[in-house]
Amino acid sequence: MQSYQLSAKNENPNANVVFENLTGTKHTDQQDENLIKGVWGRIDAAGEINISEILNNGLLKAEFYNPKMINIEKAVWTNSSDVLRIYILFREDKYPGSSFSLNYLPEKDLLLGTYFDALTNESHSVSFKRVK
Repeated sequence: MQSYQLSAKNENPNANVVFENLTGTKHTDQQDENLIKGVWGRIDAAGEINISEILNNGLLKAEFYNPKMINIEKAVWTNSSDVLRIYILFREDKYPGSSFSLNYLPEKDLLLGTYFDALTNESHSVSFKRVK
């Protein structure tokens, strides 16, 4: 079983989420990007991400509800360093420039990462579990 540590960089408006493999084990297999497809509910607060399609060009077809739909300017994914990553940038009056940077953790079937609040210039740790 792998152990991971999550850290967020709060001072950076483009905050990154970093996973450190605490066991030192290296993996070379990329994860199947279809693992991130589905409906994800935020664990600690209201909010739901619906990822309906993963495109080969790195784009996602995604929607976010909190509780009503919030406009997404950009939704992308990458699969590097053995980690599936998702980035969602919002385009909404209440959330201009706010974003999610999330990593998929296959051992727990979770999305973990940060929410950057552009209005307050603060980052917060967030987690999502699969609903469907």
